[in-house]
Amino acid sequence: MKLVNRVKELRTAAGMTQKNLADMIGVTVPAVCLWESGARNPELENIFRMTLIFGVTVEDIVQRTESA
Repeated sequence: MKLVNRVKELRTAAGMTQKNLADMIGVTVPAVCLWESGARNPELENIFRMTLIFGVTVEDIVQRTESA
């Protein structure tokens, strides 16, 4: 299984820039870029912060899918 994150989708739906989100979470813009590109998954603490920012559940941010 692999994790697919929906950070970009949630961020753009909220009308936020990568910098806005990075500032709210306390990470760098390149970190957000890596999450959105799928090159790296956010740490659990940052996922929890995003649940508060976006008003969603962990499952809404991270979904499990079968790996190809």
